[in-house]
Amino acid sequence: MGNPGRRPQDACDETVAETKPAPRVDSPQSETPQATKIDPLKPQKTEDEAIAEELGLSPDLGAIDLKRIRRDFAKKNHPDRFEPPERSGAERRMSIANMLIDELMRQSRSHR
Repeated sequence: MGNPGRRPQDACDETVAETKPAPRVDSPQSETPQATKIDPLKPQKTEDEAIAEELGLSPDLGAIDLKRIRRDFAKKNHPDRFEPPERSGAERRMSIANMLIDELMRQSRSHR
């Protein structure tokens, strides 16, 4: 039979990999010059800004909306859903998301 150290799943994985089409590679002419360059004049988003955008946060959201956003984000990004190598990044993202949502909740309470 094959390699004695291989699992039965490994052989299946190889078969599946052989049947997948090769990834499409576009020629360099099809790319727009701006798609590959970073605009040095445009400030890059901070991690906080990127997560706030991903969450869809805005000052007009109420507590119910913010709680729903927190739950939905946690369902996809909670550190327990990731393997140890990716867990610290997920913990950081959850901490930032919680901080941003908590801040908006405090602001909404103080504006009543």
